Amino acid sequence: MCSAFLSFLILVAAGAFVEAKDAQSKLVATCNEDDQSSSGDDTHALLQSNKVQSNRIELLTETADPNTPNTAGAIPKHLQPKQVHPDMTAGIDVNMAQSSMRTPSWDGLSALGSDGSHGCHHSPISGSFLGGGSAPKMCLRDYPDLVSDAIKARGMWQDCPQLAALWTSLPDRSQQVGAGHGKLYVDIGANIGACLLPMMARPDVEDALAFEPSPRNLFYLTNSILANPETKKKVTLYPVALGNESVTMPVYEESGNAGNTVVGQATHTSNQPLARSVEVRKLDDIVMDGPKPPYVHLMKMDAQGFEVNILHGGSRLLASGAVNAVKFELATDWLVKQGTSSAEYLNTYMSYGFQIYDTDTQHLVNQEDLHAVACGPPLVKDYLAIHVDKTEIATQETVVC
Repeated sequence: MCSAFLSFLILVAAGAFVEAKDAQSKLVATCNEDDQSSSGDDTHALLQSNKVQSNRIELLTETADPNTPNTAGAIPKHLQPKQVHPDMTAGIDVNMAQSSMRTPSWDGLSALGSDGSHGCHHSPISGSFLGGGSAPKMCLRDYPDLVSDAIKARGMWQDCPQLAALWTSLPDRSQQVGAGHGKLYVDIGANIGACLLPMMARPDVEDALAFEPSPRNLFYLTNSILANPETKKKVTLYPVALGNESVTMPVYEESGNAGNTVVGQATHTSNQPLARSVEVRKLDDIVMDGPKPPYVHLMKMDAQGFEVNILHGGSRLLASGAVNAVKFELATDWLVKQGTSSAEYLNTYMSYGFQIYDTDTQHLVNQEDLHAVACGPPLVKDYLAIHVDKTEIATQETVVC
């Protein structure tokens, strides 16, 4: 990025030569400072170095005024992107960062997004899966919704205790893979933070990386993080979707079930987009800008059919062997609507050295059952992909339907 701007300044017309040289000198100093600040290999420092002011994302609802922008903050001037999509519908304001720039993370100063006139219904998370940590306070929807209602009734979302159990039971491979220091938890499709907040409450989880593109979900997620200062210290949040290229796409939501928030294609959702344009970024562009990849002890991926795109966008990270395990949802209808399949999704994991385990039985899925899952009737079920250790031999084979 810096070299491109330097070239521009050098080619400035002769009449502005003095001003250009002065600006060039300042930019060289800025670039040097940036280079020095990103030279370490500590995972937390690497993630925190990306923190800049978050993008503005405007929520589209039937009752919202499309001419009133949601000003959650602006990107600092030295990272201002070029204007894109000049034909975008009036009232939709999404600041795109150039692909060569660092993707901005949430600055943690104020809540992002909006849910119209709705506010927070505060409720605590409880349970032994917090690992002795303080019960986090959740900002939940104050109207009927599947995830919020479950937390209000039971003090947790049903999928989250299993993540805590995996965190402690999975072997720590951080010293074997040549990755950065520490153990990172990654939440792709963080939603309102139903699993992110209790994982961050655990004393043995020190760093997390989270991704969520929905403006409505971001409102509840960021309010929950702000209400729990210890969580705020641990997590780096990117208000973007992940995919295999840097673009903007619409996002859709199912009424009464914000857990079904879908990027790109309306799948069991309203046909009217919740937001017409949210940013999509490649995972590699965010985490692979240091001398070593971060060690991801556990990743949770629930992206409503967009998962194959996400894996392709994180190919360098996955190929490095630095991802220990991924707990993922396999949802056939959603994958097909995105132009892929259950077979391609499972095969992609195996191509990067993972084997597929059943989360219910904790056993390796045999080849016959793997074929049935990949090629059989549509289903929605969670599985666990664990990277094969250097001392092990993978037994699962590519599935051909």
